[in-house]
Amino acid sequence: MKNVMIAAIIACFMSLSALADAQESSAYFGASVQAFDYQDTRVSDVEPTVARFSIGSEIAPNVSFEAQYGIGLEGESALDQGIDTEVKINEYQAVYFKPELPVNEMVKAYGLLGYAEVDVAKEGSIAETFREYGLSYGLGAEMAVNPYASLQIEYLQLLDESQVEASSLGLGLKMAF
Repeated sequence: MKNVMIAAIIACFMSLSALADAQESSAYFGASVQAFDYQDTRVSDVEPTVARFSIGSEIAPNVSFEAQYGIGLEGESALDQGIDTEVKINEYQAVYFKPELPVNEMVKAYGLLGYAEVDVAKEGSIAETFREYGLSYGLGAEMAVNPYASLQIEYLQLLDESQVEASSLGLGLKMAF
């Protein structure tokens, strides 16, 4: 299932690049697969997988505003107070201020600072769903593969609250439109 989804995302991006205008654009769309590291006061170090979609626009040279939406692909089992429980990220939403630092013509590094909401589901003999929110930050890098597409690697600290911590490492593709 994951391979089919990744192939569909790549095919979508390739067809978008064929439609891209010859002028440079400041708006972009991205997609990635993220490996999460999630823990709370009752569960430690589970690693659910999430598909992330982003849309953004450059608001000044080397400064963008970005919105992200992630949806859980699969969860991971853990013990929650001695009970076997499946932990899954149902979804997350985030908005970021994104300053960028060009390294050379093909590579740029960037930071992310913003706000995130994460919806977590625990399913076992007791099922619960809860939403946590707070300050979010991260670092990333992207490498251009053509004038309209780039490969990305990104680390996000989505939540770092007193009772919940959620971070992710993702690989993806970004397309200008």
